Amino acid sequence: VWFSAPRLNADGGAVHGFSSRLGGVSRGYLTSLNLGTSRGDQMEHVRENWRRCGEAVGFDSTKTVFSQQVHRDDVRVVTEADCGKGLYRERDYDSADGLVTNCPGIPLAIFSADCIPVLLYDPVKKAIAAVHSGWRGTSLGIAPQAVQKLAARYGSDPHDILVAIGPGIGPCC
Repeated sequence: VWFSAPRLNADGGAVHGFSSRLGGVSRGYLTSLNLGTSRGDQMEHVRENWRRCGEAVGFDSTKTVFSQQVHRDDVRVVTEADCGKGLYRERDYDSADGLVTNCPGIPLAIFSADCIPVLLYDPVKKAIAAVHSGWRGTSLGIAPQAVQKLAARYGSDPHDILVAIGPGIGPCC
């Protein structure tokens, strides 16, 4: 079970999804679709869960690039050289609460619960950002910084950028 933002999908837009915890192979307290590698799950379960996500949403999970969330405002540029970092290869960065790229077919992975996932997509320049926006990152302006990074790196016009704010948990749910 996953969700998407229709405007980001329009006209062959950005392949993306906000996952639920349903449909995976993890057991015990991590049942069922655990996507995190630091919770004590078996790596083969996590990779299978990512494979299932990729199959459902439409991306190659072996190319997924993980954030390294430390509740700051670091936005990292991702290239093809980063494919698999966090899931199949070690990350060589110690901080990345946001990821940006204009390379087609590279899934950007951020994690959220009570923090908010924010996706920014420029359909003109075909550039995208995935941002983990917790209270610290939000107060530091991580989403506007991602917009600035898209503009500086790929020539995005902020007026062209579409934004999807994903689900997060709160006191009511």
